[in-house]
Amino acid sequence: MTGVPQTAGAPPGPLAGLRVLLVEDNLTNQQVAKAILRQAGADVDVAADGAAAVAACDSAIYTLVLMDVQMPGMDGLEATRTIRASERAAARSGGHEHRHCIIGLTAAGGPDFERECRLAGMDDYLTKPVSRTTLVQALVDAAGRGAG
Repeated sequence: MTGVPQTAGAPPGPLAGLRVLLVEDNLTNQQVAKAILRQAGADVDVAADGAAAVAACDSAIYTLVLMDVQMPGMDGLEATRTIRASERAAARSGGHEHRHCIIGLTAAGGPDFERECRLAGMDDYLTKPVSRTTLVQALVDAAGRGAG
């Protein structure tokens, strides 16, 4: 699926004004998800692995983080735990208090896996393959709940 750029005068997409970090190791999945998110109006940055996601969240504020769970090296669960620990440390030290909303993306599923995602600190998760409509709606819903 390819994204269609917004044209001047076009109404803003449902994700307009949201800053999203897409964490995905597969280049094709990156391109597809980035196109969908941008077409929906989001400002999107991409991290190719968990370590890059941690670094990105340490240096920028994202409304939403879309985190692939199964990646080589630091996976999405470990990256989420690390991001949450960094957020807690910043809050304790009187630093910037921001909690990123993290939504996991996984090919696995089921109640045990959902529990594992929640224990790692994810706010929600989606099972791949995810449709454009489901993806955008999940992010709209998360943002509406006061994500970030």
